[in-house]
Amino acid sequence: MSVTPKNLPKRTRVLAKDLLFQEKNFLTDTQTDIMSYIFNAFTWAMKVDGYIILTTKKITEDMPQIGEKTLDASLRELEKKGLIGRKIVKIAHWGNARVRGIQITLEGMEYNSSLYAPSHQEIVKIYENRIKELEDRLEKQIALESEDLAQKDKPVKKIEDEAKAVDSQNKEESLEDFIKKIRNRFILTSEPICNMVDGWQKESTFYINSYGKLSVTTQNMDFVQLKNPLQINKFWRWLFDNQHRIGTISDFNSSQRLLKNLNIQYKNLQIKIANKERWIEDILLIKDKFAIRTKDKNGTVFIISNNLNQPILYNYHECKKYILKLKL
Repeated sequence: MSVTPKNLPKRTRVLAKDLLFQEKNFLTDTQTDIMSYIFNAFTWAMKVDGYIILTTKKITEDMPQIGEKTLDASLRELEKKGLIGRKIVKIAHWGNARVRGIQITLEGMEYNSSLYAPSHQEIVKIYENRIKELEDRLEKQIALESEDLAQKDKPVKKIEDEAKAVDSQNKEESLEDFIKKIRNRFILTSEPICNMVDGWQKESTFYINSYGKLSVTTQNMDFVQLKNPLQINKFWRWLFDNQHRIGTISDFNSSQRLLKNLNIQYKNLQIKIANKERWIEDILLIKDKFAIRTKDKNGTVFIISNNLNQPILYNYHECKKYILKLKL
């Protein structure tokens, strides 16, 4: 029976966010927070055989915003991505309690814990900019209304021409204000803006990334930041004219589509597992994750499984990476 030590000291919860590491490894904000916490723990946590001792109770006390289920799932995902290793170790002076030990891998050591920018300061900065934008807009509106009153006695034709020029100018300014509003809204939540955009594949989904830049997830699940100014301008003008689409995401059964792509690319591919030649029979979809079936030279079919004889499930990128690792 495991024993959880009591009265461990509380630690200052300072999370150094390495945003480049997060994007490179496709980590969620929670997974990045936990990675930062593990780095911080090296300065104070107990170490056994190169593993630092971090109990679930200790982590959730220091980061109460993360629940136990979320923590366990995040640690599993970090381990799957090869950023950490885990094992159960015994602590003699805790009554031989069996507790979890965590070790950061060479890939995980790329995390840069010096990139610290407190999230609350970023949020304050965004809202300060938003307040200034609203104040500037109000000043412009008052100035335009005053100018309209002053022009009341001008000839009708001249007034109409000037009104058209002002309307055109206001439309450009409104587009700029609209872009700032959308950027400020979606950089805080990391939620998708929309998909089914004219001129793009319907599955392409648009985001504001952590640097405040317009980005897109493509049909092949590649996440890229847009750099072509013509594409960027075209998207914003389309969204400005279709504001009812903001926050609307259509589901195109992407798992089935990705499954088809994997089977097209890798079915019958020759691979090697435990120094034995095999061929990929097919790839299966189980609960929106992918499992790999192989066959040997005698035609016997095996599914790649863990020590408990349960199928190992991969997301799309993990599946491709694993197959390429086995490829002959």
